[in-house]
Amino acid sequence: MEYERFFAELAPRLEMVRDLESELDRNLAQRFNVLDYLRDDELGLSRIIADLLNSKASHGQGTLFLQTLLSLEGLKNTRYWPDLDRSQKISVVVERRISADRRIDISVHIVGADGETYCLAIENKPYAGNQENQVKDYLEYLRKEYGEQFLLIYISPTGEGPSEWSI
Repeated sequence: MEYERFFAELAPRLEMVRDLESELDRNLAQRFNVLDYLRDDELGLSRIIADLLNSKASHGQGTLFLQTLLSLEGLKNTRYWPDLDRSQKISVVVERRISADRRIDISVHIVGADGETYCLAIENKPYAGNQENQVKDYLEYLRKEYGEQFLLIYISPTGEGPSEWSI
């Protein structure tokens, strides 16, 4: 059929355009708009962090920010992480619901080339205090879903970790 040939010829051209757009984004970040970051509440800050960690976001830098975060001193030796350039799938979720009353602020779900799953979870606490058993619930959920292949990062304005009440 004529349309089948048309689409068969179109597919490699579309792939070439996607590759070119990706290269342009990496060098020019032409879809990036700093005004997207104007909210400074907890959700707004979480969206900024999530966007930077999202390899498909408008910043055009691919996995650069995620790789940089995971290579920071204190994080790089905490877990084995798959080669992010070869990972089959990386998805970033803001406010990932784990139960009726619990949401992880930022969740980066990574499927490695070997099919194994990994998670980088971030609890962002710029203003709010801890909730009872909040971190404990997150850790239980992450262990159930990812075994030991996860890392939970807790961000607070003072650099302090979560309270015993939350753990």
